[in-house]
Amino acid sequence: MWTWGMSMVHRWQKRYPALVSALLALFVSIGLIGCGAPAAEPSATVPPSAAAAPSGTQSTEKAAGNSAPSTSSTPVAAATVPRPAAPTTSAPSPQSGAAQGWITAHVTKVVDGDTMDVSYNGKQDTIRLLLIDTPETHKPDTPVEPFGPEASAYAEQVLAGRDVKLELDGPQRDKYGRLLCYLWVGDQLFNKMQIEKGYARVAYVYDPPYKHYDELLAAEQKAKSAGIGIWSIPGYVTDEGYNPAAVGSMGNTAGSSAPAPNDNTASVYYRNCAQVRAAGKAPLHRGDPGYRTQLDRDGDGIACE
Repeated sequence: MWTWGMSMVHRWQKRYPALVSALLALFVSIGLIGCGAPAAEPSATVPPSAAAAPSGTQSTEKAAGNSAPSTSSTPVAAATVPRPAAPTTSAPSPQSGAAQGWITAHVTKVVDGDTMDVSYNGKQDTIRLLLIDTPETHKPDTPVEPFGPEASAYAEQVLAGRDVKLELDGPQRDKYGRLLCYLWVGDQLFNKMQIEKGYARVAYVYDPPYKHYDELLAAEQKAKSAGIGIWSIPGYVTDEGYNPAAVGSMGNTAGSSAPAPNDNTASVYYRNCAQVRAAGKAPLHRGDPGYRTQLDRDGDGIACE
């Protein structure tokens, strides 16, 4: 059989050499394909959803009896859960200073002895000095009270155009919206300075304890004992404020011969030179009852010339 087949191939090769060569090449190719290595089986893959599944899911499956071994020998990396970023802490803002109890400010205007306009952090504000009260000079329907002008003039002299520190303590605003504070000029507490001059009383102690209350009260007692400023007029200072009636009639008090305690205070008070002249006491010399430097414009010791 083999001999007959080979003879047939030789005959066909002589008659149709090109065709026989093509057929032989085809048979060889088919034989090589059949003898090749078997195709690799697809490896088991883990779907992304399974790789990202939380450990709690796997524990639940095991508890339910699903203990079939994994088809993949490659370990699956545990899913990484990003942690939320820690909140950042920004620098304090406005009042950041205010929140900490201190504000750096610039005095733009002195309203009176205990009220000023200031600027800070790019804004304007009105402040009211904590725990003190000076006599009125601008209150509607209220006459100018003795030693009010002196308190205002002293504040103008010390504070106008100055950079100061405001210290907060207790309630921050009064019913008029003014910022309540202690005012520091350098290392000096101006609230206390007004009291020491005899131009203010301790008042409006609404929400004790206050940080500087005892210090201000001691300064008030010292001024009161010395009888200076507002304490030079008997009955003038009350728990409610100031009693102008205690000053009495200008005509009656002008004749008093009591010496003035100093250049700026007196038991006799003249609001202006017109009242001095109406009382027949012009001119006033330094040391005379009612003499004040505010009435002595040229500072020569003689007022209302």
